[in-house]
Amino acid sequence: MIIDFKYHIASLIAVFLALGLGIFIGTSLGYDSNIGEAILNQQKQLTQGIEKRLDELKKKNDELEALNEELEVTNKVLKQYQEETLPVLIKGKLTGKKVAIIVTGYYGLNEEIKGVLKTAGAEITSITEIIPEELTNPSDIEYIKSQMKWQTKDEKEFYTKFALEVGKNLLAPGNGSTLLTLAKTDALKINGKYGVPIDGVVIIGGGLNDSELVNYLDVPLIKFLKTVPIVVGTEYSNVEKSYVKFYQKERISTIDDLDLPSGQLSLVYCLLGTTGDYGIKSTAKRLVPPIEQ
Repeated sequence: MIIDFKYHIASLIAVFLALGLGIFIGTSLGYDSNIGEAILNQQKQLTQGIEKRLDELKKKNDELEALNEELEVTNKVLKQYQEETLPVLIKGKLTGKKVAIIVTGYYGLNEEIKGVLKTAGAEITSITEIIPEELTNPSDIEYIKSQMKWQTKDEKEFYTKFALEVGKNLLAPGNGSTLLTLAKTDALKINGKYGVPIDGVVIIGGGLNDSELVNYLDVPLIKFLKTVPIVVGTEYSNVEKSYVKFYQKERISTIDDLDLPSGQLSLVYCLLGTTGDYGIKSTAKRLVPPIEQ
């Protein structure tokens, strides 16, 4: 049972105010013994009621604390179990697969993701990290526009051009030369080989409440990458603004809990070709894909 402590505290304050009011009224009425005795009896009953309610609240609070401790132990055991069984379930599943990672969201790259892909046998050909906080920086925008000789009518068009430039360098034969220019700012970090054949792309998004970048960065990027055999749109379980519904409109597989073992298992199977929407949020259809041996 969940107790609304704010409600109970407000109730107790109201009772104390009533007591104070009773004392004030008693004082104002003078020394009438009958009235004074009635007020004292009422105050005594109220005090006893408060003590009883406090005892009940303490008991319920102790019960909740005990339940919370049990849940924490259970969650810790389940997490440990998932972490220990995950390598067994994914080991070698992606052997021979070449995968590129593109981070578009505000939450960076969880290092565990690289470990999961390597355990599964995948080769990570490149890691491209777009830093939204810097990409929206006016000075970086002007620098990039001048270096790339871009003419854009507004920032939204600029973000889309940026996204498409990342996509072109990822897929077109070459060494990603224009990305080197973009990476001279803090808006982009690049690592790996570009313009090489890839079997799949993992996009890691997730925004803040006031972020609309997904419409002008992620969506055009996904549209451009449709020629890649597999594109998976992902995010972590704790993002403030979910990008999943935007990804789903582009008809790609999605994972909303990439920071959890269940989401990492889903990632491996999605890169194998399993399609669907996986995770723990309302946009997910299943927790994980069907597991095949």
